[in-house]
Amino acid sequence: MLSIEAVLILIWVHFVADFVCQTDKMGVNKSSSLLWLFAHIFSYTFAVFSCVLFFVLYNSKIHDINFNYDIGLVLFFSLFNGLTHLIIDFVSSKLTKYLYQNNKRHDFFVVIGFDQALHLSILMFSWLWLTTYY
Repeated sequence: MLSIEAVLILIWVHFVADFVCQTDKMGVNKSSSLLWLFAHIFSYTFAVFSCVLFFVLYNSKIHDINFNYDIGLVLFFSLFNGLTHLIIDFVSSKLTKYLYQNNKRHDFFVVIGFDQALHLSILMFSWLWLTTYY
């Protein structure tokens, strides 16, 4: 079971990584340019890594956790979520572009909501898996 603290941290990490760190150029062009999609994924993965590493470092000082072990898990967690984010955004950005251009606003927002639900679900399940089995 995920703690409320972990859920809230993952939601805010995702918000910062997916929205604050995504530039306008990335957001507008990622549906038609792999370069911009990869730029978004790089910034997302780096932000997730940085935020989660900060959380782990902060908790390692409080709970005496072995940092050398945790940095590899943070890297694995970040890369796994970056890869899944790439796959989801590759599909959802093309679909939302099509829906937006064809004035299908309801479907556009349904896809965006589904995209975000998938990202958050994967973040939470991968965190749960990582903290349960490692």
